[in-house]
Amino acid sequence: MEVIYGLDKWQQRFPRIITAIGNFDGVHLGHQKIIRTTIEQARARGGTAMVMTFEPHPEELINPANSPPLLTTGAEKARILRKMGVDVLLLVEFNEAFRKIAPREFITGILMDSLGLEGIVVGYNYRFGNKGEGTTALLRRIGEEKSMSVTIVPPVVINGTIVSSTKIRQLLGEGKVRKATELLGRYLAVEGIVVHGDKRGRNLGFPTANLQVPRKLALARGVYLVKCWFDNRTFYGVANVGMAPTFSREEVRLEIFLFDFSGEIYGKKLSVDFLDYLRPERQFRTLEELKEQINADILQAKGILEEGAAEQSSGHQLV
Repeated sequence: MEVIYGLDKWQQRFPRIITAIGNFDGVHLGHQKIIRTTIEQARARGGTAMVMTFEPHPEELINPANSPPLLTTGAEKARILRKMGVDVLLLVEFNEAFRKIAPREFITGILMDSLGLEGIVVGYNYRFGNKGEGTTALLRRIGEEKSMSVTIVPPVVINGTIVSSTKIRQLLGEGKVRKATELLGRYLAVEGIVVHGDKRGRNLGFPTANLQVPRKLALARGVYLVKCWFDNRTFYGVANVGMAPTFSREEVRLEIFLFDFSGEIYGKKLSVDFLDYLRPERQFRTLEELKEQINADILQAKGILEEGAAEQSSGHQLV
């Protein structure tokens, strides 16, 4: 997959381009349907499957005080799109000038004249242009006028719930990790570098990997069952997302205790999948009480893993 950073870097050298347009934060099941439709149409025409997305997320410019925590970084999004089979990823800078482009100018001036698109695929609720005034109806009408195919993909519904990034963030904020996983189509993943922490976990007998992550986490504070990768090795563990109120810390951190692991991993890149939510974060009166709870968390996590292995062997995968 070729990645192009900005409209100013664009060159007309790809045949018969079909493009999915959107933010695609999380690349959830609804996004995947849009992108697979794009790939299918491009392959049917012997053309190019492209995804056009925006950085930063528009809400970071429009409403910075209340911009949502992202489900994926740009790098994570690109990795997923590459795996899906996208040919070209066009990253467009969302700035004040781009924000103020009129809807018709966006379609005719950018999508058609500058990019030379043959077809566009968007979700049912896609809005664009100045103040979000552009609608799918306008997109379809101009597409018909200019002989450009426009496909509007209906919502994906899972167990009565419309899949959306907003809904997934809500579920994660409520600790409903399994339900969020159903809508994402995979586990929520975070990637970061292991950095030095306070060494409190080590002193308690539970040394933790403190992960420096490049984004605000869309997760409820609390303890999780996780699966981690580094150096082509896999480990399960329990992770705490929060401020460690027992120690009056003032920043949210991600700290992970890996099962059956010993060694130093400072400076290594760690990938973390969040499998289940165990409990909310809380303050403990004594360190002994905290140690007892950590042991209980570990037992609960291992019980879930054992239950999942049994379910998988009988044809029903739990985690």
